[in-house]
Amino acid sequence: MAESLPSTGDIWRQLATLATTGDPVATTSPGDIWLPL
Repeated sequence: MAESLPSTGDIWRQLATLATTGDPVATTSPGDIWLPL
């Protein structure tokens, strides 16, 4: 079974990290990147 998508909180935290640092993987591994685009 495929891995579950990140929770809404994780998504917003990742977006906030990207907006703040310009680095979407500052707090996640490359395999965990998933943005609701």
